[in-house]
Amino acid sequence: MSQPVDIRTACALGLRVWAALAALYVGLLLVSARGSLLFADGYDGVGFVLAVTDFDLSRFQPHPPGFPLLVLCSRLLHAVFAVSPSLSVALVSALLLPLGLGAVSMWLAVLHGRAAALWFALLAGPNILVWGLGVATLSDGAGLGLTLAALSAVAGALSTGSRRLAVVAGVLSGCALGVRPQSAALLALGLASLVVYVGWLRRPWQRPLVIAAATSLFVGLAWLPPLVLTVGPQRFAALCLSHARGHFADFGGRVLGTPADARLASIQLFLRTLAAALGPVLLVGLALCGLWLARHRRTIEIGTYFSGVFFLVSATAYLALALLAVRVTGDGRHLGPVPVLVAAAMAPVLTTAARRRGLRVALLTVAVAAALLNARAVLAFRRNPAAGAQLAAALPDCSVPVYGARAARYVDLRCGAGTAQPAVYLGEVLSDLARRSNPPREVFVTSEVIASPASQRRLRSVGRFCLAADVPSILRIESTPRPPKSTSLYVDTPGCVELFAYRVLP
Repeated sequence: MSQPVDIRTACALGLRVWAALAALYVGLLLVSARGSLLFADGYDGVGFVLAVTDFDLSRFQPHPPGFPLLVLCSRLLHAVFAVSPSLSVALVSALLLPLGLGAVSMWLAVLHGRAAALWFALLAGPNILVWGLGVATLSDGAGLGLTLAALSAVAGALSTGSRRLAVVAGVLSGCALGVRPQSAALLALGLASLVVYVGWLRRPWQRPLVIAAATSLFVGLAWLPPLVLTVGPQRFAALCLSHARGHFADFGGRVLGTPADARLASIQLFLRTLAAALGPVLLVGLALCGLWLARHRRTIEIGTYFSGVFFLVSATAYLALALLAVRVTGDGRHLGPVPVLVAAAMAPVLTTAARRRGLRVALLTVAVAAALLNARAVLAFRRNPAAGAQLAAALPDCSVPVYGARAARYVDLRCGAGTAQPAVYLGEVLSDLARRSNPPREVFVTSEVIASPASQRRLRSVGRFCLAADVPSILRIESTPRPPKSTSLYVDTPGCVELFAYRVLP
């Protein structure tokens, strides 16, 4: 096992890891963005992109609780460098997620040496889910990066008692909450784990933690009041509560809350999603690390064991929370922290296991080959628009109202916020048209709208749009729901949506 390095050397190594991964992420973004344009990723991604020029929580631009610092950073990039709103949002993630990975690398270098830090960077940075989130128009990547940086600074402050690191940790955690408020869950779990870890080392932790918490509160108070005043206190509270209920009731509990007869299928889908999020390298590597530890348990230092258990327990705790609160079956973007924590658990073991030159070369070859394959997959994800984005691009006329759900949301990017009208049933479309004093002769309806067979005679298909087959399942951010066949504007292929013209007037 390589020798731990001093904090100054570790910081320099962490900065190099950040620069290398940021160059990788930003480079892929610039290669895939055509003429500085980039399509948004899913319903949430459309909201983030629209918020760069028109912040409005009531229209989910972005969705509550607002992500004020992410929107602010994106607006600065948009204004200063004149890049498109979608590219500016993605660039924030491409810069902040590598920052967190570099911070974890720095901490691993302090604990286990330079080799552990490099193994972690090689495993986590090019992971297909982590890389995908790092180039997406979502808050997941940017929030994860700042949260990892904050927890790494907290770990340094708790281990050394440094007040300066405690202040840095507080600033980073306050910013993480402003970039992605959901980071509070991961921050809380990480802090609890770190206190246990430092307690095992028998070092004082109360004072650095208090300093970090106070600084985080101060930073939070710098952005929260202006946000609440901009939206309105009562409106802000109502929107946030509604969104929280939706997460727990509609998007959460997809595994633990499913009916007993469907639970097995839900668990199987969740396991497939988790396996896709980790990727074959981490799955096989985790198994090999377990076998290596079992075989060499008498010669491995206890710190290697404890570090691995610490990261794996943190990953398990986060996974348990995600199963309760967010949708993780079929849509794996909320599992972003898991491959990072698993890679951090494996890195010290690989450092010890790869002492033999032949094994080290073999492991490096496999890791680099997997990174190249992941690069191809992430490039496919960035170059192939979702079905909704294709639908919006093919829309014949922006002046005609469009009714639908998640796929119809993309129309707002092309035609302006409010062009797309939410509708689940065709009856809602008819009710809305009846309230208009001068209804149009024809409107557009997506296949997400449920219509009776009798109503379908007045529908004319305009086009069918599908996500490219080479986009991997774990990076299919937007899943298009399929209504029952009996009510049929039914599209039988996942990832596809159809656009219909509905004749209002004869």
